[in-house]
Amino acid sequence: VRSGVRRSDRPESFVTHAWPAIERARRAMVPTLSPTDQCCCGCSLSQGVQVISWYSVIVGAVSMLTLTMSSFADSPARSDVDQTVALLETVFQSLAFFAGLKGLFGVVLRDAKPIRTLLLYYFGEVIVRSIAFVIREFGACSELRRLQLLRRAPEDMTCQTPRVALLATYVVHIAMVLYFAYVLWSFMTRLESGEFGYPATSLDEVELFLRTSQRATADRTASAPDSVRPYSGEPRNLVEGGDASGVGEPFRGPALRLE
Repeated sequence: VRSGVRRSDRPESFVTHAWPAIERARRAMVPTLSPTDQCCCGCSLSQGVQVISWYSVIVGAVSMLTLTMSSFADSPARSDVDQTVALLETVFQSLAFFAGLKGLFGVVLRDAKPIRTLLLYYFGEVIVRSIAFVIREFGACSELRRLQLLRRAPEDMTCQTPRVALLATYVVHIAMVLYFAYVLWSFMTRLESGEFGYPATSLDEVELFLRTSQRATADRTASAPDSVRPYSGEPRNLVEGGDASGVGEPFRGPALRLE
């Protein structure tokens, strides 16, 4: 029985003593990401989030205009797969208009919840761009042959050239999107920790605070006696509700000198 107890205790004691070492090794291999205190070009985080939000609004507006103008007509220079991928990218980018507006509201109201919507949009942008990149990389050779048949690409061009161009475009765009996400996350982290002078509060929390304050004031006023009730604007005297018989009586008694 004793040996059985010891055997059951050994795994628990091993995990208990080994877990701190495992956690230290994990932190050493994967450094903790800390929020930044400024954006590029020396701008503050608030200004950087505003720029990112306005950029998102413009991208979303242009994407919605592209969808309304039906510019995805059948083109012999582009395959059906490429046109479908471009259409899906444009549909997703039209959501940037609403996400950018949420980001602007979050900066003005000092609320992290709307900014979180914009951050989630850019995470989705990374996923959509990655899927589109993989599809276009696999179809780069067929797209090149199509362009060569239409005499829109040089005959001596190989598949490596469009693939390198697609990879360079993808890396630049993903780097920009990830930096946007890092700036948004840093602003949210510092906003929630109250580093901007006051903690972030949403409109619902402000409304709840005002209602609670008004209710507490009304309860105090109702429970207060008449002698200490707040001034209502009506004229009152010092002996209101009391005995005013002694008011105005002359002094009686012997005169005294202050010596």
